[in-house]
Order: sequence, then C-alpha cells, then structure tokens
Amino acid sequence: MPGSARRVTINERAQRRSPGPGSAGPNHHLDGPDWTRSGELPPRFPITKQGYDRAVVDQRLAELEQDVIELDRELANLQASTPLRSDAAAESQRVGEQISAILIAAHESAEATRRLASAEADRRIAEAESRIAEADSRVRSVTEDASRELTRLQDEMASLQRERDRLLDDIRSIADRLRTLADNPAEESPAEPVHEASAHPNSTPWARGSSSE
Repeated sequence: MPGSARRVTINERAQRRSPGPGSAGPNHHLDGPDWTRSGELPPRFPITKQGYDRAVVDQRLAELEQDVIELDRELANLQASTPLRSDAAAESQRVGEQISAILIAAHESAEATRRLASAEADRRIAEAESRIAEADSRVRSVTEDASRELTRLQDEMASLQRERDRLLDDIRSIADRLRTLADNPAEESPAEPVHEASAHPNSTPWARGSSSE
C-alpha cells in the first residue's frame, strides 16, 4: 500500500542517516523505543553539557525537511495518478455504454428484420393463396364451359343420330317399294312411286337430286 511504502522509505532514510553503534559516544545513546522499527517516534539527539548538539539538531531538521519534500513529491505523484485512474474508469464506463448501445441496436435491428421477414412471408403467402383461388376459379369456369359444350355436342350428336336413323328408315322403305314395283309392275300404278317421292322431296339424296334437276 502507499502508506506502507512511505513508512519504509522513512525508515530506510533514518537508518542511513543515524550513526552506527561505534560512532555514538557516552552521550549519544537512544533511551526510547527503536524508532527505526516502528517508524513513528523521532530519534533523540546527543546531549552536551549545554543541551542538545546544535549541529546535529540542524542536520536532523534538514533531513526532516528533505523527508517532507519527498513526501510532498510522492503525494503529488499519487494525486497526479488519481485523475488517470478516474479517466480509465470513465473510459471503461464509456466503452461499456457503447457496447450496451451496440447490443441494444443489434437486438432492435434483428427484431425489425424479423418483423419485415414475417410481413414479407405473410404477403407472399396471401399472394400465393390469391393466385391459387383465381386459378381454381378459372379451372371451375373452364370445366363448366367444357361440360356445357360437351352436353351440347352430345345432344347434337344424338339429334343427328336420330335424323340418320330416320333417313335410313326412309331409304329402306323406298328401296323396298322399288323392289316390289320391279317384281310386280302391274300391281301398282306407275304414279305411286312418284307420289311417294313427292311426299318426301328431301328425304333421300336421289330425291333431292331429282328435284334439283
């Protein structure tokens, strides 16, 4: 921690500056706790007959002033690094907000795409159903028309068949009469075949041909 680092720095400075055991005279003893271990109590000064040694006191004051200067420098460094940490935290928050905004935008875009795709699918399904219904209607219409036309043709064919059968019956009847006349020319008058033919002028091809001639 920063406080521990400063305390170690003060102790190291004190150890470097304090005189060793061999350099202290009878009046240069330390009668208090070991300040180099605790880092809290300042060292006592050597005592002379007139009091503390002035030179030693001045030196100690100078050392303390230097310590204060260095501590102020360390404090300034810490204070200078604090905005950097704040800037880093602000940048981290800004990046987090950007990421959150990107995720929200991506989610909204995906949702919009899904809605558009669903709407497009519904439109195409409706269009296909409309075309199928239209095709079914056309098929039914064509089927009904074809059925009516088939019925008409069947009726016409039936009518033609009946007309054909009637004509065949007429032809057979006329042929039978002609054979009868050929076999027995005296039994009937010659005018009767003409009468029969005139009764049905359009019944046989030869009759129509004779009338046209």
